[in-house]
Order: sequence, then structure tokens, then C-alpha cells
Amino acid sequence: MYLIESLKTKNITVKNKDHIDLYFVQLGDEAKRTVFPLSLEARAKGINTQTSLGTPSMKEQMLKAQRIGATYVVLVGVMEARS
Repeated sequence: MYLIESLKTKNITVKNKDHIDLYFVQLGDEAKRTVFPLSLEARAKGINTQTSLGTPSMKEQMLKAQRIGATYVVLVGVMEARS
């Protein structure tokens, strides 16, 4: 409790690791190979990300993004992955 009060008095905030800023939705194997490095790069820059790599349905992935309260969703399909 002392630690929390000390942080508050110094106006230090701790990042909420449970809040997802960026949710990647991938469609197809090529998209998976493109999304993974993008997710790692975003995490390295301090952005909380989550990637849905096993779900085939876009509808399911969008519902999951909504359930977790992601701030932004990035859709990457086969055509986006190729370009």
C-alpha cells in the first residue's frame, strides 16, 4: 500500500497491461506471416497488442476484439499481406 501511495504522490502512472491498444486480425497463412513481425514491432514500441492467429472466421475475430475492448483493429488479408 505504501508503494502505491508513493507512486501517486509522485504522479507516476503504471501502464495497464490488460488493456489492448491494437488487435491484429489476419486472414490466411500469408497474412499470419506478415502480422507476426508487425505485432512484435508494435510491442517493442510500447503498444499493447494481441493477435488472433488461430481463428479462421473474421466474424469471430471481430467479436473477440470487441469483447476485449481493443482500441484499434487492424485487418490483414491475403491481398494486404502481398502488398
